[in-house]
Amino acid sequence: MEARRATLADTDELIRLAKVMLDAVGLGSEDTAWEIEARNRLDSGFADESVAAFVVDHPSMGGRCVASAAVSLQPQLPIPGNPAASWRTCNGWPRIPSSVVTGAGGS
Repeated sequence: MEARRATLADTDELIRLAKVMLDAVGLGSEDTAWEIEARNRLDSGFADESVAAFVVDHPSMGGRCVASAAVSLQPQLPIPGNPAASWRTCNGWPRIPSSVVTGAGGS
């Protein structure tokens, strides 16, 4: 299996996988308002390249993914050595509060 860059067509799967992870760590909710906003931000982020996401397609179920990673980017202010003010990583998505992370590597 290989990861590939996600496209607008993957938005539903990115949200589905985020829900799976949030449910797994006890942060799931019946409130779906976040899904609407996430869809809007993913769609606009893919369009202006302020969101980068990658998915791994399910080997036998077309249109389904088994893994994903997404990050939002924000422009950086110019500094010496970087006058073009290239993008910098803002945060991964979905973001899990550190208080929920336990076990190896957790804090």
